[in-house]
Amino acid sequence: MASPDGASPDREPDAREPDAPAAEAADSGAGDASGPTGVCTLEVEADGLTDPGKVRSNNEDQFLIARLETSLRVQATSLPENLIAPYAPPSAALLIVSDGMGGHEGGEVASALAVETVRDAVARVLRYRVEIRKNAPSLVEGFQTAFRKAQAAVKARARRERIREHMGATLTAAYVEAGKLVVAHAGDSRLYLLRDGGCHQLTSDHTLAEALRSAGAITDTQAIRHHGRHILTNALGTSEEIDVETSVTDLEDGDRILLMSDGCHGLVPDERIAELGATGTPTDACRLLVDAALDAGGNDNVTVVCARVFLASPAASARLRAAAANMISPSSDTEPALRAVQAPPPGAEDEAAPETTGPGEA
Repeated sequence: MASPDGASPDREPDAREPDAPAAEAADSGAGDASGPTGVCTLEVEADGLTDPGKVRSNNEDQFLIARLETSLRVQATSLPENLIAPYAPPSAALLIVSDGMGGHEGGEVASALAVETVRDAVARVLRYRVEIRKNAPSLVEGFQTAFRKAQAAVKARARRERIREHMGATLTAAYVEAGKLVVAHAGDSRLYLLRDGGCHQLTSDHTLAEALRSAGAITDTQAIRHHGRHILTNALGTSEEIDVETSVTDLEDGDRILLMSDGCHGLVPDERIAELGATGTPTDACRLLVDAALDAGGNDNVTVVCARVFLASPAASARLRAAAANMISPSSDTEPALRAVQAPPPGAEDEAAPETTGPGEA
């Protein structure tokens, strides 16, 4: 498993991981009108799935997939049909996964509050669709503000209802537009980027086990089984301040983005995540990953969101934008300029004890 250098301004590159897709610091510029990679997002296909698992009666996980787009759709006109540009600006997608904690009902409320608060904050920030390629730093700041509002909402609810005094939630969010992926994260849910057969973890686990591993106090192997892997060091509602890990990464055509709770990545190894996450449609991938976690014990709630990114080449993107500006139809050679998503490799389709949830535990 690899993660990109500079994926987060708060995270040091990990020497044990090989090279991965290049990511930018959160305060860097976003390049020209078509992005530094010369591509624009045309479409994001996404789906999600959640399951309570085999042990717990309630589901404290939440997920959200939202499409943000603007377009001018002609209802009636006297203009000739060939003068109506069949063009809409590239769409953007918002993907969120949250894993609640705090016992029956408490965790469900915390994760729902987290997702709803970020959803509403992003909707307000993007009301006029200020695109990421020109405003990546402000979007990162918007995510940080949204996470802090979610933190305040969870803590306020916990104070009002004392039976939920340990209520909290992890929160991982991704915004995709214009060939860019902006990630904001707190907790031990994860975001992976799948590319060319590789599985790159773009978030770090905010747990005691990961803190000990990073400090050299335990080995990688020990960290996998350490009891501290379920003790959160950073999550909504568990402390007075929330540390929001952020990153901005360039996307490529055919990339897949996976968000999942620890009920999945805690039971399914990264190699299997890479294989199943690249299989079929995003709907297929979500079903396969959730089933794999259930087959491995299903001792926790399981949630997976999968998105597949389609990009246009710079030439195709330029022609589409020119067509929209000049109200002419795109040339007939636009279609071949779109690159197809690579098919999964042949054959790709082919018990833990129940946990108790306490303060700061996922």
